Amino acid sequence: MDHQNNYTKQKDFAVLLNRNPQTRPQINSTPIKKVFIDPSQKIYQDIVVNEYLEEHSIVVESNEIEVPQPFIEWKDCQFPNQLNKRISLKAFQRPTPIQASVFPIIMSGHDLIGIAQTGSGKTIAYLLPGLVHIECQRKKGGPMMLILVPTRELAMQIQEHICYFSEAYNLNSACIYGGADKRPQEMALARDPDIVVATPGRLIDFLDAQVTNLHNVTYLVLDEADRMLDMGFEQQVRKIDSYIREDRQTVFFSATWPKMVQNLACDLCHNEPINLYIGSQEVTINKNITQETICLYQNEKQEEILYILEELSNKDKVLIFVETKKDCEDLANYLSEHGFFCMSLHGDRTQQQRDYVMKEFKSSRCKLLCATDVASRGLDVRDISLVINYDFPNQIDNYVHRIGRTGRAGDKGRSITMITLDTMDPRIAKQLVDLLKDSEQVVNDDLYDFAYSKPYQKGKRPNQRKKPNDKPITQSKNSNFNNSNNNNNNINNNNNNNNNNNNNNNNNNNNNNNNNNNNPNFNTQKQQQKQFNQKPSSPAKQSTSTMPPPLELKKAFSDAPVFGFFNSKKE
Repeated sequence: MDHQNNYTKQKDFAVLLNRNPQTRPQINSTPIKKVFIDPSQKIYQDIVVNEYLEEHSIVVESNEIEVPQPFIEWKDCQFPNQLNKRISLKAFQRPTPIQASVFPIIMSGHDLIGIAQTGSGKTIAYLLPGLVHIECQRKKGGPMMLILVPTRELAMQIQEHICYFSEAYNLNSACIYGGADKRPQEMALARDPDIVVATPGRLIDFLDAQVTNLHNVTYLVLDEADRMLDMGFEQQVRKIDSYIREDRQTVFFSATWPKMVQNLACDLCHNEPINLYIGSQEVTINKNITQETICLYQNEKQEEILYILEELSNKDKVLIFVETKKDCEDLANYLSEHGFFCMSLHGDRTQQQRDYVMKEFKSSRCKLLCATDVASRGLDVRDISLVINYDFPNQIDNYVHRIGRTGRAGDKGRSITMITLDTMDPRIAKQLVDLLKDSEQVVNDDLYDFAYSKPYQKGKRPNQRKKPNDKPITQSKNSNFNNSNNNNNNINNNNNNNNNNNNNNNNNNNNNNNNNNNNPNFNTQKQQQKQFNQKPSSPAKQSTSTMPPPLELKKAFSDAPVFGFFNSKKE
């Protein structure tokens, strides 16, 4: 990236984006203290640092700025004792690669642009240096640290970290997000918090109502900035920026790095930043995640997902992604009806319902969650063992965010993606193939042929993975059809013979029915026999899940709000 060229255009950006310079507060006469370490300090030999950066695919870019060495061990971090005590209680072994790299950059006073996968530990990476930063500033009213996030779920998760670590300094905070009652949030802002974590829309509401001000913010964080742009928050973010003093320290995080995100980062980082990339600069995928793809037809997906779930153990926690709210609810009900208790999370849920679902999923009382992209943004549940893309997203960036919900904090993860080649966009298919190859994953043959100019033949059977007792798929659809006809002829012949036998049986049954009608115990016996001989409703295999059936679970959670997870089976 040509930083110098970008920063010479900063005035042009301001004019283009209709900034109002009168809304920006005058720079406080009190300077901001940003530097807390000596950036030239050499903790390790250069060869050790280079090996560490190469091992974790870390690339650092700076325009003649001296970049401090990473803090590979916690003892290197030079945090105050009261903060070290809170860290030790968490029993963290070592800083994650992003934490090791970010800590010294922020504590040496630089702005930072970080491009990193979800689940990399970036919340703690910017929070701990931020606490050191604001503790050394002079309190003058209004928050000193502002963290902007795209969703209320992410805001609440960050707030949990803030509450834990801020006890070291007796700092207070406020969590501001839409979809909830404004009054408690307004009261939290009235208590003059040191830290505010907020979604852009709700914060704008309070700023317009003059409930709070941002004149004394000296530490600004944008977390999941690409998500904020995807959700249409760009103008709100820029308006919020206009309320904050220009000499603040800015930390900007994104999982992807398209041109629009680059422009926003360039415009918000008023002091020339250090760019930090972990993985590819285009999209970053956690290498701890094993990515699998299955090619199939649309009408086979329900049977396939039952098969996938039957293979799992009771310890597995699964997150399933679908595209629409209706499909999300329908799939959750379908799985519950087939013995796999599943909850759903989508945009039609109230905040109370969303909180309840997240509580059940985090506590593992529910281990199967079906969600849409919008509802799942910012979802931070560490022990998700499998992500299933039931529907493929319409953008490859969403695929990256989805599978990033597993394999968090150094754990191993797994994703399974269902590909319907007759409906998939070839351009996205090519991006997916390239992504899988860059991540050193196995690429499905049908997906590869479809992506690289080999036309997908309608009627051709995709190469699915083999299931137990399945024969290898080596015949064409036509040959299978011919074999099916031969089998059907044999079946018809057998049916003719069976019909003759059935006619004789019917005569006997008529006589038996006359006798049974006079027997008072017969009706009870008949009902029991019918119940015993009833066929399973699953179109696939019988579920081997040990989870209780949906009706029993409904009874177990009768005290909690239940909202559509246990719909009765449709006729």
